[in-house]
Amino acid sequence: MKKGKLVHMFAGCGTPQGYVSYAEDDLAALERVFVLLGAPGCGKSGLIARVAENFCERGFDVELWQGTDLSGGAEGVVIPELAAAVVDAGFRQYIRPQNPGVVEEIYNLGDCWEQAELAAHRGEIKRLGHELRRSLQREAGLLALYQQGREKVYAASGIRLSEREVDDICAKLAKEIFAARHIQIRRFFAEAMTADGLKSCAQEISACCRRRYLLSGDAAPVLERLAERAAEHGHSVDIYYSFLAPERPVMLLLPGLSAALLDASLAELEPLYQDEIVRLAPAEQTERLAEALEGGELPEARLAAEQAAGQAAETQKELASYYTAAMDFAKVAELGSRIMRELWQMAAERGF
Repeated sequence: MKKGKLVHMFAGCGTPQGYVSYAEDDLAALERVFVLLGAPGCGKSGLIARVAENFCERGFDVELWQGTDLSGGAEGVVIPELAAAVVDAGFRQYIRPQNPGVVEEIYNLGDCWEQAELAAHRGEIKRLGHELRRSLQREAGLLALYQQGREKVYAASGIRLSEREVDDICAKLAKEIFAARHIQIRRFFAEAMTADGLKSCAQEISACCRRRYLLSGDAAPVLERLAERAAEHGHSVDIYYSFLAPERPVMLLLPGLSAALLDASLAELEPLYQDEIVRLAPAEQTERLAEALEGGELPEARLAAEQAAGQAAETQKELASYYTAAMDFAKVAELGSRIMRELWQMAAERGF
C-alpha cells in the first residue's frame, strides 16, 4: 500500500499580539472533531501523532499541525478525506466546540491523572504556570519590537505599492491563474517562532504545486487582494499569514489549481524549476531592503525574541514534567484506541 502524504503546518503560533490561532475557522467545515483537553505533558501530542502516522501509513493524506515548544509536538491532525480531525484544545489555545456531541467529541485527559500526585506539587505548578505566562508575554513584547523595527525599514525603503499598482498586478495574475470553481477558505501561518528559532513550512507545503509564483517586493497587499479575487471566482484558497503580523498574508495556496503564490522573502524558501518570479519592485530596491533587514538593531531584536521563546519553552517543559509524572498513560492509550476506532468506522462508511 502506498503511503499517504504528510504535510506539516502551523494553525497557531506566538505573535506580537500573543498566541493567535486559526484552528476554529479551519475546523468549522469538518464533520467530526475529537477535542483533547489537558495540561502539557498529558500525552495529547503523542496521541495526535499516532493518529497521523496510522492513517498516513494506510494511504491517507494528513495535515499535521505543528507545535512551537521544545517538544515540537503536534497540536492537531486533519484527515481531509474523512473531513475529520483530532486537536489539542488546551493550554495555549482553546477551541470552543460549536456542535458538541454532534461534530465535536470532547476527551478530558485530566480524567487520566492522579490528583494526589499533582496536589503534592501544587505550589511549584502554580509558580511555573505564572512564570510561563510572563515568559509568553515577554516573547510577544519582543516580537512587537522586532516587527516595529522591520516596519521602519520597509517604510524607509520606498517599496510599498500604491492601490493602483496592486490592482494592475492582481488583474494580470488573476487572469493567468484562475479557472475552476470550488470554494473553501482556510487560514494558517507560513512560519512561526519556535524554541529552535524561526521555522517555516512554506517550502514543504508549496513544493508539490505545478505553478509557484514568488512575489519579490511588497507582496502582502497583492496576496490579500488575490485571496479576495480567488473567493469571488469560486476558488478554494489556503491563506498563510506572517507570525509578526497575523493580518498580513505571505502565501496563498490554491489546491484545486495546484498553484501557490509566495512572498519571496519567506524563511527557508528554496527556488524550484517551475517558479515564476513576479517583481513588484526593481531588483536593486529589494536587495537594499534585504540588506537593511539584516542590519542595524533588527538581528539583535530577533535574537531577543528567539531567546524569550526558548525560555518560555523551557518553563513549559518543566511544568509538563509534573503532569507527565501524574498521568496514567494506559488510560490515555485507551482513549486513543477509542478515537482510532471511530475514525476507522468513518473510513469504512465512506468506502475506504
